[in-house]
Amino acid sequence: MGLAGVLQGQAFPIAAGLMLGSAGSVVVNGPIIAPQHAWVGVGPTGRFVVRDGGSAAGTYVNNQRLSPSDMRELNEGDVITLGDASCQLRFHAA
Repeated sequence: MGLAGVLQGQAFPIAAGLMLGSAGSVVVNGPIIAPQHAWVGVGPTGRFVVRDGGSAAGTYVNNQRLSPSDMRELNEGDVITLGDASCQLRFHAA
């Protein structure tokens, strides 16, 4: 669910993976948002992960910046931030 900025009040299923950015499957617009800013989906261990797309502005998880192209496992309640847009990971049964 989006917490702030352009994602506020929105929810997205991420099982198949989502590209977040100004040209992503989830469009996030802003002056510092890259076309393919970050990817969220299921990683090799079967857990949800986020990967920075090499954006200049960076991708943050709980206020910690990811290294370019770094992949980080996510936990319930983690907050992903791109520019002024934040979203929180919440698990829901399908």
